[in-house]
Amino acid sequence: MNNIQLIEYKCDMHHYPIMDNVCNYKQFTVHEDLIVPEGKPDIEDLLEVRAYPHIDVCKSIDTPFGKKFIIIGNITQKILYVANVSCQSVHFFHASRPFCTFLEIPHHKSICSTEFSEHAQCHPEIMVEYLCAHKVGDREVAKCLILVVWFSKHAHHSPDSHCHPPYPPIPHDYHMHCGGSITNCSTCQYSSTCVLAKKKEG
Repeated sequence: MNNIQLIEYKCDMHHYPIMDNVCNYKQFTVHEDLIVPEGKPDIEDLLEVRAYPHIDVCKSIDTPFGKKFIIIGNITQKILYVANVSCQSVHFFHASRPFCTFLEIPHHKSICSTEFSEHAQCHPEIMVEYLCAHKVGDREVAKCLILVVWFSKHAHHSPDSHCHPPYPPIPHDYHMHCGGSITNCSTCQYSSTCVLAKKKEG
């Protein structure tokens, strides 16, 4: 397990919503194995995995325990990697994954029922709290996401402010020289810290 090259992303604390403005929230995980599409080369090293969740549908139902909101959405993902080919070029592929979860507002949370606006009920918010991914084969990436979905008492948040990346920068500067799309290292004016240069020289 210690030899696994783990790609991680953790949400900074300042991206979380103000808890006094949160009526109710739920955390849930999404596990998935991502397969490199046909026509793309095999993976040598994984560089970056990004995930962008968005909510498409939110419907409410009444239950004996309170109001339950059914939340349906999709996760758009981008995977960046060094290909296992002679020139070790950088490639990426996209993937998407649907999700479905629910969030309950119990009857005893009277503050929620009185302060909930119609806008807030129809617009739950979501963010990536944690992401980890690692290569498990030449053409497969295992990924785990922890997502947080919540309702605000007063809907004034911008979804873009809640851990919809910026992600931390990749700790290599290959994208500064070749744009992540080179096909031959000899045409790239790389620096000594470039991940592809290190591989080429090694």
